[in-house]
Amino acid sequence: MPTTNSPNHSKHNLHQGVRKSFDKAPVTISKNRSELSVHKIWFKGIGVCCWTFDADEFKSLDFDSEKIEFVMGFVLSGNASINTGEWKATISKGKYYSCNSSAVTHQLSFQKPTTLLMMTFENSAIEKLHNESSQYSPVIFADGVAIEEYRFTAMGPVINEIAKAIKAKPVKRIYLEAKLLELLSLQLEKGAETDEEDLGFNETDIQRLHEAKLIVSQNLQTPCSLIELARKTGLNDFKLKKGFKALFGATVFGYLNNLRMEQAYKLLTNNATVGYVAEVVGYKNAQHFTVAFKKKYGILPSQVSKNKS
Repeated sequence: MPTTNSPNHSKHNLHQGVRKSFDKAPVTISKNRSELSVHKIWFKGIGVCCWTFDADEFKSLDFDSEKIEFVMGFVLSGNASINTGEWKATISKGKYYSCNSSAVTHQLSFQKPTTLLMMTFENSAIEKLHNESSQYSPVIFADGVAIEEYRFTAMGPVINEIAKAIKAKPVKRIYLEAKLLELLSLQLEKGAETDEEDLGFNETDIQRLHEAKLIVSQNLQTPCSLIELARKTGLNDFKLKKGFKALFGATVFGYLNNLRMEQAYKLLTNNATVGYVAEVVGYKNAQHFTVAFKKKYGILPSQVSKNKS
């Protein structure tokens, strides 16, 4: 569930306000010189929220949910910084980010007035979309963090219409749902066009992809971002993401997560503490590690040694 933090704000008061915003919309939360306005609506496992931050000081928003599997955030004004613990990036107006929640948590930070249109997908919604369009849904719901431009694409007008519709009184659910499906359809088309492109891998590219795999495996605690990994290996972003998945059967982030969980399991079978294991495999927060581990293996880290005995 999202919580909002700021150096000069009461976490409890703002946290309660944000929690209520997911049960009743719209809502406005004011504290000192800051204000957070939220409009939201749910469609069978897909949530659409429009967050408007009006603040003169730093503010952050934490997401930590087992139900939310995938998040997309469209910056309508201002800019936002995202930190998943593994990847960090800044998104400006006209761009959007997509984040697979295998890492379970991510944090958004704002330093000036910002409007963010956010879509969240629960497991049930992703499974339904995958069954209906299994050929291209993996393109939308890819691992890791991706940042792309939307302003000058066919998605731009649709996103603006969704942002207006969610604030309308009363909210026209049928119209809003139709626009949401239109947006997803545009992304499916985009994914289809991307998959039809010729990757054009050569021997040098394959060597560089193996180098990328080695870099990921040697930096579990402090992994590179996709941009950094591409720069270090001399691959462009597209070839890195598509080539890594084609060659090794997993995305860069998925491969990193698998290595972390495998090492964590081995350490736990040797009676290492959960806090120690979380730190060794690159998690700053033991709770985030616990949720990620349970998602991977279906049990809590603390249960590993018990099952062994």
